[in-house]
This record gives sequence, C-alpha cells and structure tokens, in this order.
Amino acid sequence: MKRLFVFCLLVLLMVSCGSSKSEPTPEELSSLKALLEERDFEFQALWALPQTTREMAALANAGLLRNGDTPNRINLVGNPNYLRMTGDSVDVNLPYYGVQRMNVSLDPRKNGFNFHKPYQGFELTYKPEKQLYEVRFEVTDKTNSYWMILTVYPGRTAYLKVNSSNRDFINYEGKISSIKEKNSP
Repeated sequence: MKRLFVFCLLVLLMVSCGSSKSEPTPEELSSLKALLEERDFEFQALWALPQTTREMAALANAGLLRNGDTPNRINLVGNPNYLRMTGDSVDVNLPYYGVQRMNVSLDPRKNGFNFHKPYQGFELTYKPEKQLYEVRFEVTDKTNSYWMILTVYPGRTAYLKVNSSNRDFINYEGKISSIKEKNSP
C-alpha cells in the first residue's frame, strides 16, 4: 500500500510539473504581423542587458550600480526610454551601459542612443519553429552606424539587440505596443 501511495505521488508530481506552454492563436500572430508591417510601433525597454566586461564588473564592485542590478542586467523601470518606428524613420532614446570605443561626444546627455533618423534595409521575418518575428534595420549618421535586431514574441514581449560601430553591443528586454493605440483616448 505504501509503494502504491509513493508511486501515485510521483506520477502526480511529474504530471503537475509538465510544461504549460500555450500556442499563440492565429489572431495573435496576424495582429502582431500587421503591427510590425505597419511600421508604427514603440518598443519600451524594461531591462538593459549589457555585455559583461571587465569594466562593467568594476562598476559593480565599486558599488556604482543600483541595488538589484548586476553587470549584465540593469533595471530600466522608471527610466524613460523607447524606440519608435514610424513610417520610414526611427526615433531612439535608450540608455547605454558598456564600453565606448571612440569618444564621439563629451556631452553626458548623449551617452545613450539618442537619434531620430531614417533607417535602411528593413527586413521582417517570421520564424515558425520559434513562433517569433524578427525585424532588422540599420541607421547611420555622421559618426556611427547602428545595426538593430528586434525579436518579437506573440505576447508582445520583445528583445532589441543594438550593434554599433563605436560601442560594444547591448541587448534590451521589454514590450512593444502600437503608437496609435497609445495615442487614442
């Protein structure tokens, strides 16, 4: 009797620990595709995920990061930031944490990614095996080039990877939303 009880308990435990991953509905996928194809959306970062370097570890060891932040995961809640894509241009205001290879500006307000520019090479790709969309584009200005990859999941969770010609790459984790929905009453 004791063996039967233990066996039933193990079976119950294994069944209850099973994956609860739900498949996105066709409506969710088509809604997300339409949002990205319209090129009228906003990404807001909740976390910055800089490359772990000796310099970032030194900042953490010196106590210069906020409580709860680590050299490779920095909370951005309460820090206004965005990437807005509207039509043929992108408006970016994102903080940067990492190593800058070439000093472009001594203005401390320009240490992040701050620009409003047209973009080139827009590519929207659906990856059915992972059930996600990937948006790729490039932005260039006088002193820098930025290669951006926005990975978007059906729940509108998104990851943004920014490669720059003068800085180490950085990732951001956040959410995307429609600019039209945000601006409507």
